[in-house]
Amino acid sequence: MSRTKSEVNIINANLKRKNVDFFDVIDSEEKAYWLGFIYADGNIYVGNRTIRLSIELSGKDVEHLKKFAEIFELPIRERTRYGRTMCYVK
Repeated sequence: MSRTKSEVNIINANLKRKNVDFFDVIDSEEKAYWLGFIYADGNIYVGNRTIRLSIELSGKDVEHLKKFAEIFELPIRERTRYGRTMCYVK
């Protein structure tokens, strides 16, 4: 399954460090899984001059988020929200 250029640009907007073409063509189960993960748990912010992908999970799911973050060399951050520890990439 191929993505349109605009879909690829949105998904890859924050993936500047590594594997920026990861989602150009969805040709493996791993790519399909992570794309579904973004659709389920991700948030795409579109501003005037920026498009930003972020994913935030419960702190207990940090190991799963690390697997995603490793693909793109994204730092994982933590914060407390509503009395709960949350982990996120941005």
